[in-house]
Amino acid sequence: MLGRPPADASPSLPLADPLYALLDRFEARGWFGRPLSRIRPYSRLEAAALLNHLLHQRDHITHLRLGDQNELSRSRTAFALELSRLDPSHTDLPSSGRRRPLSGEPLYAYADSTAALAINAVLRQRVINIATEDPSGGQTVSQTYVGAEVLGTLADRIGFRVRHYEAREWSTLARASRDDVLARPLESVQLKGQTVDFRAADVELAATLPGLPWLRLDAGKTAHQWGPSLTGSPESLFLSSGAPSFGSARIHARYGRLSYVHLIGFLRARDGLIDSSRTRIENGHVRTFLRPKRFAAHRLEIQLGRLLLGLQESVVYADRGTEFLYALPATVLTPVQSYLDDTDNLMIGMDITAVLKKGVRLHAGAVLDDLKKFSPGAFSNKLGLQFGVSVVDPFGLQGADVNAEFVHLEPYLYSHNFHINTYEHFGELLGHSLGPNADAVHIDGGYRFTAAWRVTASLGREREGENPTSSGTGIRNVGGSAFQGRRPGDTPERNFLDGDVVTRLKTNAGLIWSPARDVVLEFSYQTTSHRNTLLSTGLRGDFRTHRWSVTLDYNYQ
Repeated sequence: MLGRPPADASPSLPLADPLYALLDRFEARGWFGRPLSRIRPYSRLEAAALLNHLLHQRDHITHLRLGDQNELSRSRTAFALELSRLDPSHTDLPSSGRRRPLSGEPLYAYADSTAALAINAVLRQRVINIATEDPSGGQTVSQTYVGAEVLGTLADRIGFRVRHYEAREWSTLARASRDDVLARPLESVQLKGQTVDFRAADVELAATLPGLPWLRLDAGKTAHQWGPSLTGSPESLFLSSGAPSFGSARIHARYGRLSYVHLIGFLRARDGLIDSSRTRIENGHVRTFLRPKRFAAHRLEIQLGRLLLGLQESVVYADRGTEFLYALPATVLTPVQSYLDDTDNLMIGMDITAVLKKGVRLHAGAVLDDLKKFSPGAFSNKLGLQFGVSVVDPFGLQGADVNAEFVHLEPYLYSHNFHINTYEHFGELLGHSLGPNADAVHIDGGYRFTAAWRVTASLGREREGENPTSSGTGIRNVGGSAFQGRRPGDTPERNFLDGDVVTRLKTNAGLIWSPARDVVLEFSYQTTSHRNTLLSTGLRGDFRTHRWSVTLDYNYQ
């Protein structure tokens, strides 16, 4: 019941879907008897199989608080079609065309013995007010997203998903660059003074092959997250969902306790990294072409009782088409990168997740950016570490969650000697967004005191060693930016937190009202104390910011 169902060609479940948080909570409670896979997104049918496992533990469900029971009930409605395929006992299914969107059902649904189709709206409205002591002044921001999602399956062999939205951000301050835009993740933008327009689309086509139920193929443009992190956080060291989605093709195989996924991706080089040989002038307009950028990665997971071990490696390469050896599912990227002249950005990593006892889950991960054999202290060996613990129902307080995490990122991590090979997409890191030469400690908690209401709180500290700058000599490169690799004249030493050390202390509180599964209204307040931060005046100083936000989501995932 916990493995992937046969003939699973259902589309992927977006990483922001609330079912992930629900599954993670019951994983820590020990209801699955093992850690869940950290290869995400799951397919809808795969997620429904895990949900079905929970729904069959009726003796335990009766002892849950009303909030958890209500979440299970909402999820059962939202995944009714998938549950009916897995288990004939789920008979309370919506009829085709029936519309009860506030119960978790789509706006429109059709299903017969061969095909299934669902259509949903995607809406978000957020208002943000920022007050700051920085001379740049505060601002008030409005963000509006309007879109739709269409998904379905055909003959249990083909699945598809299309999601598109149009968005606008308006601010009381004019936008000079995409870095001024608050919305994230962010692809191409149209800057119009105080208004910014942007859009995004995710697409996917999934398939299974006859006689090979253990194999799933999918391709399209979607977000991926590999490795452990806190529930609800996109901050994995290796592959994070904080960056925009990218074009990819994936092969995912499972057999017994083993799970293997091979991914090839097509990234967008950040603005400025253009192919100058392909600059054209047409009709009086200058047209430039960005340099091609590619990505290949694979991950192997091994279930060992209450432990889950993950091993992975990736490579970012550019200025050419898809490399045949990188694209092969059975390849080993480390020797292939050496075979191809050691000019690509290789990264290897491992992580472990453990469910210790009911209510406690631990995770730890490490990545090594490049690999110098037999030389642990070599400059090219850049390490990132992550440790975390999640406690569900602490001290018997049902409905509560507490999470804590520490992350350490050495100088130059994610960077490369050739900027085109930086571990980023659209200017956002594919790994942890904090970037190199930094560390952070974070603790958060939440409590659901009714079926619809939940409170959250968090406290965190971040430290970053930024590259110092001066008007006479430019930057002194200490590895403080992933977008600045080591130059020939830079020092051959790496010292953690060298440079201008910036510290941020963050405190956040939130109140969430969710009267239905797909409707979420959130009130949030965050205060941040900045120390030794570069001000708009060009000097460094200390200041505090206050950020209030109100967000209304409808099926925004």
